[in-house]
Amino acid sequence: MKKPLLIFFTIIYCFSFFPTYLKAQQESEEQLIREAFVNTLLPHIDEEISNYLMDFKTFGTYSFQFDTIGTKLLSIKRNEPNEPFNYQAKLVVSTFEHAHNPPHFKIFITLDFSYSRYKVTNFEIKGDDTFKMIESFYKEILADIKQSFGLKLETYKHYNPSELKSSGFNQIHQIVTDIASTKLAPYAKKTHPFKNVVAPITYLKEDQGYILLKEGDGTNIVYFLQKINDTWTIKDKKQKQGKKMDAKLLWYY
Repeated sequence: MKKPLLIFFTIIYCFSFFPTYLKAQQESEEQLIREAFVNTLLPHIDEEISNYLMDFKTFGTYSFQFDTIGTKLLSIKRNEPNEPFNYQAKLVVSTFEHAHNPPHFKIFITLDFSYSRYKVTNFEIKGDDTFKMIESFYKEILADIKQSFGLKLETYKHYNPSELKSSGFNQIHQIVTDIASTKLAPYAKKTHPFKNVVAPITYLKEDQGYILLKEGDGTNIVYFLQKINDTWTIKDKKQKQGKKMDAKLLWYY
């Protein structure tokens, strides 16, 4: 009598875990479908992010790397009840810098699609605290430099080094690269891993421009640019003692 009862309770015990097993298996398959769906959208997401970043002005240079794991499907629904193959998907993309380092951005995308047609109806990007700190650091430096030389640059467009290159200002990009390697790199090495200098920022308007930077000891420097016969050259340079910044930026200069 005891043996049949033991077998009975053993079977009941095993079956008590079966719904949990089925649920786990079902969730795994659902997750797999979601990942596969997101993976098919990645080329369109990548293209849209690239297009948006062309107008996303920052002082710092960021890589905005992302992958399938960092891209999540928030929701999906039919756009129109009478159009069975017309959908709207909402996704969030988490970006990272080198080796998944900060700053991280969250990009929220709403995508309407049917068959081979894709249309982004909403795009929003939010930076983390590291991004906000870097941008704030740049703004503080630039405000100090502008005040030192009485520069009024409201009608000028600013470019970080990466934007100079992508916008076709190769001559200025080379000038900025040379300045950074000679003027800023030594300070960046001395304060490693925390730095108190950032990459030069260039302001351009028609055939005139300025390159602004601050050395590690607080010296403010401005290079005056002039475009003559399609060639950008430095026509003057000035420097004044300014505010010495605290070394609080990790990895960046």
